[in-house]
Amino acid sequence: MGVGPRKGAGPGPRGTREQPEPGLGDTGRNRSRNQLSSPPPADLDLAMTFAELLARLGGMGRFQVWYVASLAVPLLMLASHNVLQNFTAGVPEHHCRPRAAANGSAADVPLVVAIPHDGHQRPQRCRRFVEHQWGLLGANGTNGTGGSAATEPCRDGWTYRDGIFTRTVVTEWDLVCEAKALRDVAQSIYMAGVLLGSILFGVLSDRYGVDPHGRPRRGRHHQRLLLHAGPVRAGRHGLCVPPLAPAAARRVPALLPLLPLLLVISGRPDLALKGLRKVARVNGRRDEGDKLSPEVLQALGVPGGSGGGVATLIRSPGIRRVSGGVACVWFSTSFAYYGLAMDLQGFGVDVYVSQLLFAAVDVPAKLASAVAVMRGGRRVAQAGSLALAGGCILATMLVPNELQALRLTLAVIGKGALAASFNCAYIFTGELFPTAIRQTGLGLGSTMARVGGMMAPLVRVAGDVAPVLPPIIYGVTPVLSALLTLLLPETRNVPLPETLRDLEMRAGHPKAADAATVTVPLSDTRA
Repeated sequence: MGVGPRKGAGPGPRGTREQPEPGLGDTGRNRSRNQLSSPPPADLDLAMTFAELLARLGGMGRFQVWYVASLAVPLLMLASHNVLQNFTAGVPEHHCRPRAAANGSAADVPLVVAIPHDGHQRPQRCRRFVEHQWGLLGANGTNGTGGSAATEPCRDGWTYRDGIFTRTVVTEWDLVCEAKALRDVAQSIYMAGVLLGSILFGVLSDRYGVDPHGRPRRGRHHQRLLLHAGPVRAGRHGLCVPPLAPAAARRVPALLPLLPLLLVISGRPDLALKGLRKVARVNGRRDEGDKLSPEVLQALGVPGGSGGGVATLIRSPGIRRVSGGVACVWFSTSFAYYGLAMDLQGFGVDVYVSQLLFAAVDVPAKLASAVAVMRGGRRVAQAGSLALAGGCILATMLVPNELQALRLTLAVIGKGALAASFNCAYIFTGELFPTAIRQTGLGLGSTMARVGGMMAPLVRVAGDVAPVLPPIIYGVTPVLSALLTLLLPETRNVPLPETLRDLEMRAGHPKAADAATVTVPLSDTRA
């Protein structure tokens, strides 16, 4: 609820607040503000942006390194859940349970007379003979395919062979043959749960946040916290923001010193000042921290338009192009990524070896992407990684199944390229969107990535119609997205856009830029 002027006092100027009289409450807060207030030093630019202020306090210094490392530890235990189904839902070799003999049990029936063979002389997985074909059993135990003998589905269940997988949800619920699509549906439902959980807990965190003392509090500007939470470095390499740090920061009160701008717009510049001075002290910039004052923080303002809602992402031509391109990049990257990562058994190599290679390739891929975005540019690195991934996936179609090592090599390279694409997407997306809606833009990308993860397992069902369809779809999607990426502006060595006006001016839409609101008055941000 907003705080208006006291009775008998005239309305103050826009962007100012009345100071309560002694004894009327909140005296400790005002006393703290008065003690911290001091004239700003002459060498401190009051017109600097928040990113420039953080750069003066050490940029990506020791405090930010500790911050990222503290978040990386729990995240290491979360990533494995997305590919867990490769092992919990592994499909062992199986065939129909033979029909029981007239004077015995099914175990007494030789497999060759009960189950037809496929083209590779292996028992078919989903069909059995209607009648036992004893003629296929020769004197020396040889057998044939059964010719034109009638077959039927597995009416009595399946027999699973011992191998890499002995007991999984597939064997528990017989998710094979006609029911094998349920395995892919289960993975899709899991990814849908991840998406819904992200939205739900994001809304709850936005609606019921925490105050500077760790107590639950309801506030309509907690989304603004996401715009500047986390270490930010605005220099020749652009914006460096750990993508998962803001969401975690909302839930970890110990990380509240990284939320100074939220405290400023919430009317607590004194607490923001303490947090920033702590950052400066840990980063070895104590002198820069001592120069700060509440007046300096209030002078930063709150850049942006009328809000950071989803509608802002399609409000004007320039932002629509950026939003559409970002959505395609994130969707195609996640879509192809999980299309490869969740089909380890399809390469015909031990799934544990495949998983090890798929995980290990991420390290050099992400390092290479970091070099590429700094030297070649964000747009080139993003488009190149997507095109390489799509090309490798399409190339696996041309490799015979007998050359398993070559097929796996192409898949590993494609997986590494998609990991690099994720790395590029985080950096590129953060630099494309203006500060006021930067986290909203990252949220759009994350949402589209979840949608891609949901769709990827369902595409494998198309393999029942034509085995070549899944690799074609997985390969063509990132290639098309790479072409669309070339329509996005390059952000390397370009100042970060602070407002929607900045973005529209760079996109060549002056009319849309003039229609954009530049600032949000401080007095309008009281919850």
